[in-house]
Amino acid sequence: MVQISGASPRFIRNFSPCWTSANLSRFAISCEHEWNPHCQDKDFARRLAGYLPDFELYLQFDSFERHALIELRGADLRDVRRKALDHLNELGVSTTLVVTLKKGLNDDEIGRIIEFALEQPCVRGVTFQPIQAAGRLQGFNPATGRLTLTEVRRKILEQCGPSSRKISFLSLHPDSLAMAYALKLDGKVVPLTGLIDPKF
Repeated sequence: MVQISGASPRFIRNFSPCWTSANLSRFAISCEHEWNPHCQDKDFARRLAGYLPDFELYLQFDSFERHALIELRGADLRDVRRKALDHLNELGVSTTLVVTLKKGLNDDEIGRIIEFALEQPCVRGVTFQPIQAAGRLQGFNPATGRLTLTEVRRKILEQCGPSSRKISFLSLHPDSLAMAYALKLDGKVVPLTGLIDPKF
């Protein structure tokens, strides 16, 4: 399994022959800044669909709000993402939404993003990545500005309603990696981890 994250414009234009010649059995692409002009192109989506079922698209999806996208990405990407998801849904391209979370900016949208993802036929998962604030920032206080995975899990339970109470998170470390799984079937969502005895 190989995952490509970011790439030069030349590589993006020619990624199909690159992957074909590499003869990889499975690969994934993270659609970040460099891929934005291509994500809303239906012909590009058709090329991706040609790699199914051994392909997964990781689509940057940080917010529904313009101000949050401007701060995180420097551009209002709402139309780009909407057009991309329209094509991905139509073609059935397996997709994971990747959300960069910043405390006080878009962490109130966690539940809304999950509910939106559940309505998209092509979406198989949502990844939440709290921002790592370091380096060039001034006046940042990690004691108040840092968003931990424990807080993310709490916000999921708070924002997703009664059904989320059945969710149990599998965690290798409570503030490094946590996962939860659910089954989408006939319009219903069944949290699989909630069916497993946590003592098992």
